[in-house]
Amino acid sequence: MKSLRFMPLVCLALVFVYASGAQGGFMLGFTGNTFPQNAGPTVDGHVDFAVLDRSGGVPGDVWGTGLPGFDGLAAPGLGSGPLDTTASYLYLFQTVNNGIDPAAITQNSVSVPNAAVTSHGVFPTVGFTSGGVNVSVAVDLGPSAIPGDPSGIALAPAPGVAVVAGLVVPFYQAAGGGSQLTTFLFPNLAAGGTSSVWGYTSNLPPSWGTTSIQDGGTNASGTVPTTVPEPSALLLLGLGSLALIFVRRQRRG
Repeated sequence: MKSLRFMPLVCLALVFVYASGAQGGFMLGFTGNTFPQNAGPTVDGHVDFAVLDRSGGVPGDVWGTGLPGFDGLAAPGLGSGPLDTTASYLYLFQTVNNGIDPAAITQNSVSVPNAAVTSHGVFPTVGFTSGGVNVSVAVDLGPSAIPGDPSGIALAPAPGVAVVAGLVVPFYQAAGGGSQLTTFLFPNLAAGGTSSVWGYTSNLPPSWGTTSIQDGGTNASGTVPTTVPEPSALLLLGLGSLALIFVRRQRRG
């Protein structure tokens, strides 16, 4: 990605420029949007994103979104238990089909190791806001990104979430092979549509990874916050896999 190598400096700058305007647990430098790109013009849109920590959290809204009772609005994704309100971080995404191409978006995925996710799902009635205005009728979280790269919110009004009418609720949200996958069927996410907020919880802090939007056959990719297991966690996962292989071989013997 063109600007990804500059992200540490950008994140540091955001802390100083935007510190007074941040709300609750929204993490500076990890809240904004990406404009996925590909070689062709057949799918486009934006993916708004935010990572929240527990600063400013209160019972019922432990990550400090500012929306009372936010935690209770979660609907678990396929294969997930209830929302893990003990997790250190909440990763949220919203798929917005505001591109110039009329093709409907059928899927949106974000890269994340399955072992790093403690729960996942959708907030069916919830949408992002920017300065109190829902992004589906105003602007994305932050200025439009350079295609493929993330754009921060240093110059935008304070982000938040709210209960919003007219959002497209994902048909299902599930863990895939190293990703979180959100699918839009009945209806697809047509041009001009905005999805409900969806995402996952984790105890690991944010880094940068990949998001992909699809129109049923064509992919477009961009950069979004994700989490990567710490080296010790990767070592434990590797040892666990080796132990499982050893046990299986012993049973076969």
